[in-house]
Amino acid sequence: MKLIAILFQGAWPIPNLILAIPYIIFAAIGWRMLKTSQYSWVYVIAGIIVISVVRYYEMQWQVQLHQYFN
Repeated sequence: MKLIAILFQGAWPIPNLILAIPYIIFAAIGWRMLKTSQYSWVYVIAGIIVISVVRYYEMQWQVQLHQYFN
């Protein structure tokens, strides 16, 4: 979704790509867990917390990152 926003809606690329890192990490860990058939509630709870925090502060962090890199 972030890539679509960058390409077609003119969103700031660097802040959006940086804020996508937690999602990419959780997707990679989830894919690995799925392939090895190992499931953990810790992963689910950590994912809920991290994604909630990122979504809550996303707009503030985007502006701060944009100002830092420009």
